[in-house]
Amino acid sequence: MQSNLSAHIQTIILQVDEQLNSIQHMQSGSTACMCVIHNNKLVVANIGDSVAFLCREAKALDLTVSHKPSIKEEKERIEACGGRVSCELDGVARVNERLAMSRALGDFSFRKYGVISEPDVGVFELTEKDCFLVLGTDGVFDMITSAQACAVVNSCEDPEEGAQELVSLAAQLGSHDNASAVVVRLEGWGLYENPDDVRLRAQAYSYNRGGRFRSLSHI
Repeated sequence: MQSNLSAHIQTIILQVDEQLNSIQHMQSGSTACMCVIHNNKLVVANIGDSVAFLCREAKALDLTVSHKPSIKEEKERIEACGGRVSCELDGVARVNERLAMSRALGDFSFRKYGVISEPDVGVFELTEKDCFLVLGTDGVFDMITSAQACAVVNSCEDPEEGAQELVSLAAQLGSHDNASAVVVRLEGWGLYENPDDVRLRAQAYSYNRGGRFRSLSHI
């Protein structure tokens, strides 16, 4: 069943990409990160640089790998198609000095340079130890790690508060990109506390929501 579901998700993504290509003067593009839960299986599909992770026993389990032009396999494909990968002054690797992703929906002007719309799809088994699922854009996860995000959400009362805290924290840390986050409650929500040192740091953050929180390097 999960193999059929994975194939179906891949087909849907390619269909969406084709529909975008039918729009006249379509110049932009987007990442896509989606999850489907069927029974105890979690299917994750990812294109671009958005992130999904699972909190299991208060620890982050990464479910995606961001499609950055700096990744060896991605860079080789782009360069084989005549594209260029270089780092700008901001330190971000880009395709032809413009696109900071190696895969995307849309962005059709980059297709001839090796930017593709093929997703990575993974299937994971959920357990009663899984607390929550988080999906977010690079506007959040360029600023904080999944481990840091896991600690913050795990200290919140409910998933809505957790998502709001991630977006707020990214803004406080200086994110100027689109910052979006979704938190999905799973069976183990609230059953596992953060380790003592992490819990103290997360509580310190919660007491400073009205101020400027500058660092989470200790998590």
